[in-house]
Amino acid sequence: MTETPARIVGIACVLLGVWIVTYWVYQPVRAKVTLDPLPEKAPIVVARVPEPVFVQPPPQILLPTPPVPQPPVQKTRKVQKMVEPQFREYVVQKGDTSFERIAARKEVFGDSTKAAIISRANPLVSPDRLKAGETKVRIPVDPDNIQGKLVWVDEPIPDETVVVAPPPPKPAPQPEGKTYTIQSGDTLWSIAEKFYGKGVLWRTIADANKDTLPDPDRPKLGAVLRIPPAPSSSH
Repeated sequence: MTETPARIVGIACVLLGVWIVTYWVYQPVRAKVTLDPLPEKAPIVVARVPEPVFVQPPPQILLPTPPVPQPPVQKTRKVQKMVEPQFREYVVQKGDTSFERIAARKEVFGDSTKAAIISRANPLVSPDRLKAGETKVRIPVDPDNIQGKLVWVDEPIPDETVVVAPPPPKPAPQPEGKTYTIQSGDTLWSIAEKFYGKGVLWRTIADANKDTLPDPDRPKLGAVLRIPPAPSSSH
């Protein structure tokens, strides 16, 4: 029993020695004490966020739309032109004893009062000598155009320049005894235009050549015509 307290004391001494050694070996660093004044508190800098800048886009430049080219307007002028008469042939039928009866037929005019039109279109045909199946008469396609008709028409002006055509020269009066040989393509109308400058004077040639022209609408090729002077009223 006497050894136990001594052992306890020894163990306590060992532990104490260990603690002293450990303390001196691992001595903690003490904070340095100074009497200098504490530094002033640094100012707090607040970063300012820049406000957003809205940049307006430049104004849009609208280019003018090029005009659509339009076709040039063709200028015209009013001129008079001669419309040649046109005829259709009608063969006299049974019962056609006068121009009135011919004009009254539906295939002709359907109106007997237009007999004068047939008479003017057929100056060499006598209504008293109509033979069924033989006599042929001319029926004008346009009852108002028997000897030629002047009409006003629109004529285009070339290069936008008004060109006034000079009047045709008046044909010189033809001496007595003037003759002309019918050529291919000739008509009394064209022959009258050649000698008188007016196709409507074809009857003057027809009246002077009744023995040579049994049918004025069909002048015979090679026939020699007498060309009388132009009527004084035509000048």
